[in-house]
Amino acid sequence: MNYKFTAFTAGLLLLTAANAQNETDAYRYSNIQFNGTARYNGMGGAFGALGGDISCMAINPAGIARYTKSDFNFSLLYEDVNSNTGFLGNSTLSGKGNLNFGSVGFVGAKKLDDFDWRYMHFGIAYNRTNFFHNDFTMTGDNASSSMADVFRGMANGYTVDELPDYLPNSSELAYQAYIIDP
Repeated sequence: MNYKFTAFTAGLLLLTAANAQNETDAYRYSNIQFNGTARYNGMGGAFGALGGDISCMAINPAGIARYTKSDFNFSLLYEDVNSNTGFLGNSTLSGKGNLNFGSVGFVGAKKLDDFDWRYMHFGIAYNRTNFFHNDFTMTGDNASSSMADVFRGMANGYTVDELPDYLPNSSELAYQAYIIDP
């Protein structure tokens, strides 16, 4: 009885915490701009293969085997992102700087007396992998065209019966909303 209640409660918690992602989130999270210690960044990420740096634990955890002494390390990271947008002659510049931890980690190394195993290692690390604070804005009045013109141009050459098959998420929706009539 207790196992059923626990399984039910765990399942309920998982269902209430589940969130969906769209294509924008998938693209955003697939582009990793890996940051780490200053040493790691200075070598262009080569310590992922070489080891011996706290930042390599995210790429190659076996790289901590190069340590012979325990180590605690942190690096600060300042990112400055600027965006310049232009729309119909209007230019907008926006940017944001961010000071944060690029990498924080600890590696524990203990020398063993056993012949087969020379050291035992334990490591935990945090590496900042992306910067999601970029923001941009476009403003302007467009008196010459609209999205209806874009939808009409896409639908040009298709019959009304073909729109659901070829353009279901754009021109078909505009047709159903009486925005265009191809």
